[in-house]
Amino acid sequence: MRQSMRAALAVLVIGGVQVGTCVGHEEDSGAKLAGKFSVVIQEDCVYSASGFGPAPLFEALGPTTRGSATTQGIATLAKDGTGEIVGRFAFIGTNPALTPALGQTTTCPLTYSVRADGEFSASYNCTGITTVGTGARIALENFQNGMQVNGHARNNKHVLAASTGLAIENVGSLAAPAVPRMCHRTFQLMKIESKKNM
Repeated sequence: MRQSMRAALAVLVIGGVQVGTCVGHEEDSGAKLAGKFSVVIQEDCVYSASGFGPAPLFEALGPTTRGSATTQGIATLAKDGTGEIVGRFAFIGTNPALTPALGQTTTCPLTYSVRADGEFSASYNCTGITTVGTGARIALENFQNGMQVNGHARNNKHVLAASTGLAIENVGSLAAPAVPRMCHRTFQLMKIESKKNM
């Protein structure tokens, strides 16, 4: 019986007839997340309009600026490994061509996977409308591309992940060309509503 419990499956048999099963594992092996989640993403990035050199040094090919940002909103995930984040994006940075603070609404389609052991990975791109700071008066459209995070999902209710691969991403707007950047970030999800049929 102890071995059965350790294997997370207990079967009750009476008179040779199975009358019930009890699944006791903490994680549904290979299960997908589904439902609505509160999401918080925090990131710190360095920007180089001239780009970066090849790995592993990634030397900046021109002047750099730095900025940090927080995204807060709702992530809606489907069992097929797709989803979308809708929220607000707040940025504080040192680029002299921009106001020190920027605010945006943001929408981020994403794809994700969860392995049987709970290992989580996701990639996403974002588009938004500037609401505070440079571009706010004309509701400037902007984009962020190439974000990836990896971490762990627990009980299909919580995700704690991060970007630590230091991959090159791109940001820009309708008024300016794309600018390469490199970021590290934390990415957290907490389930607030289940959707059984998603």
